[in-house]
Amino acid sequence: MKKLTREDILNSNDLATQELEVPAWGGTITIQAFSLETRNKIYSASTNSVGKMDSEKVTILSFVNGVIDPKFDAKDFDALKVRNAKAMDFVVTSILKLSGIEGDTKNG
Repeated sequence: MKKLTREDILNSNDLATQELEVPAWGGTITIQAFSLETRNKIYSASTNSVGKMDSEKVTILSFVNGVIDPKFDAKDFDALKVRNAKAMDFVVTSILKLSGIEGDTKNG
């Protein structure tokens, strides 16, 4: 196997993408693995001053940052909160798995 250089690592396209079929919504979306920066921002924004994680925030921020087609942003938070919980959990769990993150949004 090739010995990687600094440039190899910094220039690699290592954020996997995946077409994901969401039966509850009748079609597919494109998801992308999180970068380290994105993951840390989600966790930081979702943790309160005593270190407790807000699972709703983790779910919505993971969805907004992990779904790349169609694209969502912060103004979609309220509309996303009323979507099918099973579909949202399926999408977010798929994003977390693609990102190599164990667990799910219900456990923080």
